[in-house]
Amino acid sequence: MKTEPANNQNFLEIVNNLMVGLTIVLLLAFMGYSFLLIPPTIDNELDANFSIWTSNLPRDYSYDVYPS
Repeated sequence: MKTEPANNQNFLEIVNNLMVGLTIVLLLAFMGYSFLLIPPTIDNELDANFSIWTSNLPRDYSYDVYPS
């Protein structure tokens, strides 16, 4: 059974760990940034109830762009 040299195996393991760590960091950063892409809306057409920031707050209709 042929095995890789020790230094080459160590190098591949380091590269693998770096790739896995970079993937996890990028996924966490993208997940955190995606929450910033959901703005609290003040429009009647896009109701604030769909926003994760304002879904539990009472609705203040004085800020509506198109008052009904």
